[in-house]
Amino acid sequence: MMDMTLIGNELVDFDLSRDGTTKSVFDRNVVIQKTIMESSLDYIFSHVGLYHESSIDFPVMMTEPLCNPTYSRAMISELMFECYGVRALSYGIDSMMALYGSNPKQKNALIVQSGY
Repeated sequence: MMDMTLIGNELVDFDLSRDGTTKSVFDRNVVIQKTIMESSLDYIFSHVGLYHESSIDFPVMMTEPLCNPTYSRAMISELMFECYGVRALSYGIDSMMALYGSNPKQKNALIVQSGY
């Protein structure tokens, strides 16, 4: 047995039914696997062309679930500042940002976020 991290297009060519011990970076919608999350961010930043040499040269905004545990946020913050050297990092709840993005002048709304 050997550990493998498969991300993005690598998943298409791999038969997941061969191995019954696959792990996800998430437990429901909360990040719990720091090493897998780092591999995922490496993949994302390199394929989008955002990671230049030793740092990311602009602020980053991450989405997180409602009532995200502090340890999960601390884990992501540590990765972003120490591994990627981001200048600034902020967090937002995806459904709230979607509401604001669709109509920034909206004063009142009911947001129903179902499941994860």
